[in-house]
Formats: sequence, structure tokens, C-alpha cells
Amino acid sequence: MSLLRALLLSTFCLFVAPLHAQSLDSLTGTPPASEGETKSAQPSLDEQTRRMSEQAATSETRLAELKAQLAQAPKEITEAQRELAKLKASPDEDPAKRYASQSVEALEQRLSARVEELSEWQKQFSAANSMIISAQTRPERAQAQIGTAQTRIQEINNLLKGGRESGKPLSEERRALLEAEIASLGAQIELRRQELAGNSLLQDLGKARRDLLAERIARAEQDTQALQGLINEKRRAESEQTVAEFSARVQQAGSDKLLAAESAENLKLSDYLLRATERLNRLNQQNLQTRQQLDTLNHRPGAGRTDRRT
Repeated sequence: MSLLRALLLSTFCLFVAPLHAQSLDSLTGTPPASEGETKSAQPSLDEQTRRMSEQAATSETRLAELKAQLAQAPKEITEAQRELAKLKASPDEDPAKRYASQSVEALEQRLSARVEELSEWQKQFSAANSMIISAQTRPERAQAQIGTAQTRIQEINNLLKGGRESGKPLSEERRALLEAEIASLGAQIELRRQELAGNSLLQDLGKARRDLLAERIARAEQDTQALQGLINEKRRAESEQTVAEFSARVQQAGSDKLLAAESAENLKLSDYLLRATERLNRLNQQNLQTRQQLDTLNHRPGAGRTDRRT
């Protein structure tokens, strides 16, 4: 009797187990993934082939840009060196004398434009430093990349020649992908070789740009400080003139108590204006110095730099 019960229980479990699994799927609302759906989550061979073709095109575009840059480099280096020599030969003109006749509003506009120009030069200075650093590290890095790419090309050629991969015949889609990968790697190799061939010229170009920009930045920083100082002086002079005018009115008021009281109150306000002007001047000077320091930190060599490689 116990043997019969055991057989019945086993049969019941075999019958219920599939139903239980089906009920869990129904409760979760997630049907079991089919083999085709699992494969579709991966990029198709056609999609991978398209990406390889895009990478090859990107390398070819960068190669064309590099050749154009190298062709223009000697001329740009000469011009940068000539301009640097001209700057060093010409003494700095005192902005206080140059802009003495301009209004505060005009000076503020000129200062704003100068600060923006200085910020742009800081970015270019950082790019020039990055070019120099890349040139210094390129030979070893490029040679390693070329070697890796060549090894992979040889592996792919062996697969194509044998017509099989992991014991299975190569499909037309897989063969197309492998051929696209060879084209992409070949374009990368050509780009790296051209970079190596022009490496010394690229380093000289980076140095010429950096030296010229360093001189421009040093002069621009002095210019902005001088402009801010001139603005502060003009504001202070305007405030002092206002105070002097109110002081004269107080003296003219004489025995007129009402007029004297009003003039005295205006004098207090004028004195407050003078102190506020002094505080504003100090704040503007500090803000300018802080901005220049932040620009220097943000654009120093390696700050925020990303290594763009193909």
C-alpha cells in the first residue's frame, strides 16, 4: 500500500511541476525568452560591420586632417616665432595712458572683451601643451598600437584563408565583418604611421604655439589688471567729486537750518557712496584675480584633458 502511494505521489509531482512553472511566468508577466530573442539583444553582424566601416572612415578623415595640418605647420611655426619676436621687441604701453580719456562704461566693455580673449588664449595654451605631451609619448604608444593591429590583421587573414572559425564555416555576414575589421585596422595603422612620421614637426608646432600664447597671456593679464585699476580710479574720482559738491552745498546753506539739515544728510549719503565705491573696487579687483587664477588652474597641462584615440 505504501508503494502505491509513493508511485501516485511521484506521478502527481511530475504533472504539477510544469503547471507551477507556467503559473509563475503568468504571475510575473514575463514569458520565457526564446533563443532568437536572446540573440537579437546582441548587435547583428550587419550592425557590427557598419560600425567597423564608420571607424575606418573616421580614421581616414583624421588622416586627411593630419596631412593638412602637417602641410601648414612650417608656415604656422615661422609666423608664430615672428610674432613672438615682435611682441618681445615692443614694450608694453601703459593702458592708463592709452585709455585715460575713455568713460567708465567704455573701459568696462574693453575689460570684458579682454577677459574673454584671455580665457580663450588659456584654452589654446592648454591645447598646445597637450600637443607637446602627446608628441613626447607618441612613439612608444603608436608603435604598440600598430603592432597590436598588425597581429589582429594576421589572425583575420588566417581565418579568411581557412574559411572556418571555431570549427564552423564562415558565413557571408561574418566574412564581411572580418573584412571590414581589416579595413578599419589598416586605416588606423596608416594614421599612426603618419603621426609618427610628422611627430617632430607636431612637437615643434605645439612649442611655437605655446610660447606665443604664453607671451600673449602674460601681457593680457597685466592689461586686465591695469584696466580694472583705471576703472577703480575713475569711479573713486566720480564719488569724490559728488562728495565735494555736497560739501560745498552744506557750506552755502549757512544759517538756513532746513537747507543745512538736508545738505548734511546728503553729505552723509555721499560719504556712504564713497565707501561703497571703495568696497566695490576691491571686490572687482579680487574677482578679476580669482577668475585669472581659476583659468590658469583649469587650463594647466593635463587639467580636464582627455586622450582622444582612434
